[in-house]
Amino acid sequence: IAANDGLFVRETGLTILEVRLLRMIDDDPGTSFVEISQRIAVERTKISRMLQRLLSMELIRRENARNDARKFRLFTTELGQMARARSEVLSDRLEALLLAPLPTDEVAQLNASLARILEWVSSPEYARRIAEVAGIPSPAPGDETPADRDADAP
Repeated sequence: IAANDGLFVRETGLTILEVRLLRMIDDDPGTSFVEISQRIAVERTKISRMLQRLLSMELIRRENARNDARKFRLFTTELGQMARARSEVLSDRLEALLLAPLPTDEVAQLNASLARILEWVSSPEYARRIAEVAGIPSPAPGDETPADRDADAP
């Protein structure tokens, strides 16, 4: 991964994690800091630093949320969409290299398995079971978590 990260920095000026963040914002225009921090397994301070960097590079922009001026929504800019497009080309090349030893049917099987895993780990049932394993009470559906109550930051 470190070698790939170096390629991304050289080709796009962004680390793989920054590209991932940019993609999340581009895929979900108007997403918030809290929403991102709930979906990405990275410390909130690191997410904040990466968002500040993307903002300073003018790859994303932020707007105050209509219902709460302390919170903001994130959007990609035209420059951000162009950076994402460059990163997609590199990602596709690296994915092809990674999967080169597998026959087409095995690649399809792998993709199907990964899709099922993603669906599972994104489910409320998985979150509930993780909470059970960790001994943490899981929030009832619709309940706010402490992170939801925090004002969005960077």
